[in-house]
Amino acid sequence: GNDAVAPYRRDAAVQQALERHEDLATLALLLFLGISLGRLPLHLQRKLAGWPHRAWVLAALLGTVLLWAAAYYGGELVYRHGVGVRTGG
Repeated sequence: GNDAVAPYRRDAAVQQALERHEDLATLALLLFLGISLGRLPLHLQRKLAGWPHRAWVLAALLGTVLLWAAAYYGGELVYRHGVGVRTGG
């Protein structure tokens, strides 16, 4: 991704979409990492019934929305701005 976007870095619209894409992807990564690490001790202790389970599911849904939004802006980079698309052989 970084190599593909390098020639387009001066375009303000591309830069804005790229920053959103990177920020949302980083947030999704950190949230899913936190979910994995935070849930592990509870899972090992078999304490995931009730509200802890619902809280982890809600956090995972939030992560899914973040990941979807990051993918949307990544697709916008390719399909709207042509980042990483070869032209002319």
